[in-house]
Amino acid sequence: MIAAAIAFEFPSAGIICGYLICFLVGALGVAILYLIFDGTIDLSRLISEPNGDGSMARFQFLVFTFIISLSLFLVIVSGKNGEARISGEHPKRDIDSARH
Repeated sequence: MIAAAIAFEFPSAGIICGYLICFLVGALGVAILYLIFDGTIDLSRLISEPNGDGSMARFQFLVFTFIISLSLFLVIVSGKNGEARISGEHPKRDIDSARH
């Protein structure tokens, strides 16, 4: 009776690994932000060519990287029951069902 009262369910290994990975990625992000604000990592020439001129291609690459990563994040978060909304079904089926 006492053992049943104090027993609790252990989280699965997948959940523990997930939290550990999230913590490590977050700590890495905080460390990089600290180095940026400290001045160790210089971002002043991030999107410029070696001669100092601005590069539209590098700017577009930087912007689209954030757009695509945010879009993927929103697709994954908007899933139901822990499943991403990315399906292997043919998109024509969705278009045909939208017409009717």
